[in-house]
Amino acid sequence: MANSTLPSLNSMWDFSDPAGSEARFREQIPHAIAAGDTAYHINLLTQIARTYSLRFQFKAAHQILDEAESMLSEEWVEPRLRYLLERGRTYNTAKERSKALEMFHEALKLGMEHHQEYLAIDAAHMIAIAEEEPQAQIEWNLKAIALAEQATDPKARSWLGALLNNTGWALFRARNYGKALELFEKSVDYERNENHSQYERIQRWCVARTYRAMGRIDEALALQHQLEAEYDAGGLQDQNGYGFEELGELYLLKNQTETAKTYFKRAYQYLSQDLWFVNNEPERYNRLKMWVEAE
Repeated sequence: MANSTLPSLNSMWDFSDPAGSEARFREQIPHAIAAGDTAYHINLLTQIARTYSLRFQFKAAHQILDEAESMLSEEWVEPRLRYLLERGRTYNTAKERSKALEMFHEALKLGMEHHQEYLAIDAAHMIAIAEEEPQAQIEWNLKAIALAEQATDPKARSWLGALLNNTGWALFRARNYGKALELFEKSVDYERNENHSQYERIQRWCVARTYRAMGRIDEALALQHQLEAEYDAGGLQDQNGYGFEELGELYLLKNQTETAKTYFKRAYQYLSQDLWFVNNEPERYNRLKMWVEAE
C-alpha cells in the first residue's frame, strides 16, 4: 500500500537538474524500504533511471530499470506502467525508436485497461514523440488530446498544455504553419489560465517561431523582445538561450549582421550547456559555434 507520508514523485522532480532530482529520489529509498512500500521503491527506481536518460547515460538507466523490473509484481499496475514508460523513454532518447514504441504501446494498453488516465496519456504522448512521420505524430497527439479532454482525473487533464504544444510542433514540421499557430495560441491561453508563467513564455516563443516561418518577421521580433525583457526582469537570462538564438536568426533576416552575431554569442553561452540541444540539434549547435568563432 502507498504510504501517504512519502513525497510524491512530481514534487521531487526538477527537470533542469537531473542530478539533483536523482539525489532526492535516492534519499527516499531507505524510507520506502522501512515502510515496506515496494511499489513506491520501484517507482523511485524508474525516476532515477529517467534522470540518467536525461543525461544521456543510457547504460546506467537500463541497469536501474533492470533492477526495477526484477522487483515487479502483477498486482502493482503503476510501477509496471512507470517501468515501461521509462524503458521506452531511454530507448527513444538513444534513438532506438522501434524498441521505444513497443514499450509505449504496451504502457498505453495497460494504462487504458486499468483506468490509469495520467500514465496512459503519457504513453500516448510518447508514441507521438517516437513516431518518425509527421502525420503519425499528429494523429497520436490528437488521440492523446482526446484522452486528456475526456479524463475525469484533473491531473490527467493537466496534460492538455503540453499536448497542444506537441501537436503544434507536429503540424509545424508538416509545414502547416497556420494550423500550428492556432495550436500554439491555444496553448498560450491554457498555460495563462493555469497561471503557469514559465510554460506560457515557452508557448509564446513557439508563436514567435511560427511567425518567422510564416515570414511575419516584425511580429516575431516584437514578441521575442517582449520575452527577452521578461526573462531579464526576472534574472532568468540563462533560461532564454532559445530566445537569443531566434533573435539572431531574425536580425540576420533584417540584414543586421552585427546585432545577429551578438545574439548568437549569447545563445551559444547557454545552449552549449544544454545536453539535449547539443545531442539533438547538431546543425543548430554548430551554426551557433560558427558565429562565436567568427572574427
